[in-house]
Amino acid sequence: MRHTITLLIMVWGVLLFAEKDLLAENLREILELAANNLQVRAAKVKTEAFTKAYEAAKGANYPRLDLEYGATYLQDKPVMYVDSQMGRTAWQIGPQNHYEGSLTLSYPFFSGFAITAGIHKAKLESVKASLEEGDVKRNITLSVVSIYSQTVAVKEIISAKNEALHAAEESLKKAQGFYDQGLIPISQVYNIKAKAYEIDSDLIHTQYEKKMLLNQLSHLVDTTIYAVEGLPGYQPLELALLVDEALREREDIKAIQTALEIREEEITIAKSRNYPEVSLFAQARRTGDSLKIDGDDFTNKNKSSVGVLFSYNLFDGLNTKRNIEAAKRNAKMVEYLHNDYRNRIRTEITNSHLTFRSFQDELKAADKRLDAQEAFYELTMGRFENQLTSTDELSRAIADLAAAKAKYFALKAELYRYYSRLLLEVSLRKFESTLQ
Repeated sequence: MRHTITLLIMVWGVLLFAEKDLLAENLREILELAANNLQVRAAKVKTEAFTKAYEAAKGANYPRLDLEYGATYLQDKPVMYVDSQMGRTAWQIGPQNHYEGSLTLSYPFFSGFAITAGIHKAKLESVKASLEEGDVKRNITLSVVSIYSQTVAVKEIISAKNEALHAAEESLKKAQGFYDQGLIPISQVYNIKAKAYEIDSDLIHTQYEKKMLLNQLSHLVDTTIYAVEGLPGYQPLELALLVDEALREREDIKAIQTALEIREEEITIAKSRNYPEVSLFAQARRTGDSLKIDGDDFTNKNKSSVGVLFSYNLFDGLNTKRNIEAAKRNAKMVEYLHNDYRNRIRTEITNSHLTFRSFQDELKAADKRLDAQEAFYELTMGRFENQLTSTDELSRAIADLAAAKAKYFALKAELYRYYSRLLLEVSLRKFESTLQ
């Protein structure tokens, strides 16, 4: 029985570990795991907090019901002294022990629109927090895609360098054979051997670079990522449509727009001090000289009442006026920031689109260079096998081919990174629609 329990515990532990370290490889799977990101979770909790604050603010629109109970114990009996022909006489005018209980129902009938504005402000803050949560997700997605693209590029570069290393090793074998036959000097053998070691050293560095990128990716999604697949495809993008959609849909722009609405509500709240406040109340109140609050033989035990409270500030040192002016200036500040932010987004998308187009052109050139470099390598290898060129030229051909492949894969990754960046500069939903 003991062994069975131990085995179950071990299996449970393995399952938990496996759940934490999922083998996600393609971009869509990894982005689904980005919901585990701690920044995303923090933003979600922040949204929940503001939602609760909004629900709490709505309570100000409802009546309040308060229960109070108090007791007062006097050291001496309360008396009144009366002078008469018989001398000075003390008359008790109240109980020595006083108990009082009340149940009060109150309602803010009019607050100068402060309560309504306060509730609406809390609602807007909840909406703003939700939009900021979406913007956090958008930025995390941008980081994930960027690192994922780099990782894919490094993976392809590792493959290219492995091919180069294999080619160098095969060339080394042929060079060694030529040397053994007395056809080439030993210096040419050392030349190709040195190039093989150089490629191997560079390959090791790139492999560690890939591990570091996978670590960064794992940190972003809070799940261990072991490998990545290829890059998704992309579609043509029209700049004008991207800019228009971004200004309508982007989460952070909406958040700033909401912040401007919040400032407008703060102006209303500040102006509410210019109005009177009216509240209604109804109170059931009893007093007594014992815990039962059943009277004290001096005053009536039932002191229940209803009433209206009216308050209006006549002078507050111009505090209200200055608060209104401050609220208006805060709103104007947010308005300026909002306009500036929209212009900045327009510029960022325009520049990203230009960069995207430049990478498209560069990739076409890199593709042609790669074709030419592959042809040159094949030609050089043929010439080497026929003793028409040296190992030095062959080494350069191997290195140049590996460099051409590395450049091609790096540009391909950068092209997709800027493609996804363009989409994410529009909105998270725009980017996610391309992964369907």
